[in-house]
Amino acid sequence: MKYKIKIAYEGTPYAGWQNQPNRATVQEVIEEKLSYLYANQKITIRGAGRTDAGVHALGMSASFYPPSKPIISPYKLVKALNCILPNSIYIKSIQEVDLEFDARFDAVGKAYTYVLCKKNPPPGPFLCNWCYHITDNLDPEKLRKASQYLIGKHDFSSFAVALNKTKKNPVRKIYRIDVDEFENFICVTFIGKSFLYKMIRTLMGTLIHVAEGKADPVEVKKILDSKDRSKAHVTAPGNGLFLMDVFYDDETLKKFHLSRLPFFYSC
Repeated sequence: MKYKIKIAYEGTPYAGWQNQPNRATVQEVIEEKLSYLYANQKITIRGAGRTDAGVHALGMSASFYPPSKPIISPYKLVKALNCILPNSIYIKSIQEVDLEFDARFDAVGKAYTYVLCKKNPPPGPFLCNWCYHITDNLDPEKLRKASQYLIGKHDFSSFAVALNKTKKNPVRKIYRIDVDEFENFICVTFIGKSFLYKMIRTLMGTLIHVAEGKADPVEVKKILDSKDRSKAHVTAPGNGLFLMDVFYDDETLKKFHLSRLPFFYSC
């Protein structure tokens, strides 16, 4: 059999999702705890994608093949994992899926939300890991106008980091970008099929530059069309970014809309 697992995590203590030598990652911690529960048998989980250091998730999906013995039901496995995992990682659900299911390639889209805090002074020690504090005045309407140039299928070379190293196709499709305001916070939600390495954080760096009045919204289109990374602005930090969900059907993707700040969502 094969299990699909849905995971939420606070990314601050980790070097990202994917296993890395000599660095703590979310994948490594979950695999270690699964191995313990399955009598120290090696377990490998396959995620729907990667998140960078400091990036959070409310709906990361992954899959793995459980050993034939011991037999642990999905219900019991959720409870057992949540008892032994650190508080920074929470298993939302586990369900049996077809053997052909692939957490990455069966996904029809993902939703990421970037949280900006426009309050001055900064948000203090409790929220600082969950948002990016903006010191300058930021115009949400300029942010909305600029983001519209990014919707659709484009070559996002201008907003990709280490593209030559990863050898990834720079063409990606963004279905929708929503800008929502919640008191002193602005949330920018990107919904698309897939995203390049640090693409959303690089897009946010440029969108913030525009929203602060340092460039016109149309400048985003010029940067996009240039296909030149040096034309874009600095990459925004990882602490403001949340992987909200991974979608496996078009209807759920279309219905998704941010209803509150990501860190107020219940697991």
